[in-house]
Amino acid sequence: MNMNAQPRSIEQAWGWLKRSNQPDAAVSTDDLAIVDTEISPLRPGRIKYQATYWFGKCEQNVRLPAGSYVRVLRREGNAWVVQALSG
Repeated sequence: MNMNAQPRSIEQAWGWLKRSNQPDAAVSTDDLAIVDTEISPLRPGRIKYQATYWFGKCEQNVRLPAGSYVRVLRREGNAWVVQALSG
């Protein structure tokens, strides 16, 4: 996006601001969130993603404790589907 061009949507503006403030474009945190309330295989929890709290659920058979970082895969209704970070 041109620095002088107006963003067409809030999503474009948010993405542009996040990219412009990152020192290394290869290291992106656009798809990372932090677990606020534990997520377990049968129970959704809460995540903080892009400065907002959302419901989060995981399709993997794992427990995601509060304070852990997760990768955001997609949105389903008012919840985000996340996965544990490997490593």
